[in-house]
Amino acid sequence: MGPPKNGSSFLADSTNPGNSKQKEPVLPGGKSGPVINYSSQQDSAYMEALKIKLPAIERLNNDIKLSEELWKVDRELASGKPWQIAMQNINNIPREYFIPTGNQVVQHEINRQMSQYIPGITTLSPYGAKISFADIGSLLGLAEDVSPVIKYRLDYYVEVEVVIYSVRAAVISTLFKGRQPPGPYKITWNGRDDKGRKMPRGDYIGEVRIGKERFIRKRIVIN
Repeated sequence: MGPPKNGSSFLADSTNPGNSKQKEPVLPGGKSGPVINYSSQQDSAYMEALKIKLPAIERLNNDIKLSEELWKVDRELASGKPWQIAMQNINNIPREYFIPTGNQVVQHEINRQMSQYIPGITTLSPYGAKISFADIGSLLGLAEDVSPVIKYRLDYYVEVEVVIYSVRAAVISTLFKGRQPPGPYKITWNGRDDKGRKMPRGDYIGEVRIGKERFIRKRIVIN
């Protein structure tokens, strides 16, 4: 708290023998002092300061120090907007502070792999498999798989023929023809016919003929 507005001091000097009759501090605006209008907040703050029983010079030094700090803050704000000062402070931080530690890198990789974990799918990765959104949509029936990859599974030893034909039912290419044992299979069409010519863009049909009774078909789109 700073000194009163008129510059006079209202702190009773209890150490002065000549002022021994004055036992209680005189409040601003009291009967024994000049009549000055002060707010109730100022009076309360003045009384609280008197209760601490600090020398007047000590309170004056504290007020000067507080004023100096406020003045320094005002000067800093005057040098730029708050966001400019914040950006300047960030730029003053050494760049090496932003480099992640080894533990942070390992934890990030663990979190990334765990986010791709799929229950029920066993892979070489300890936390699951990396699959695309197209595969997820195809698995859930939300998107059609139009890739040139043909997959099928055999339950017994049987004759198999894998062919590609156009939407007009003209055979374009025969990818496989023969007998195969049980197990899963995957064949990828290279987009060419039996003569090695590259086929134009459009829709094609991939068909797996298993024996004489079972057929698996899928649509293939060449972009």
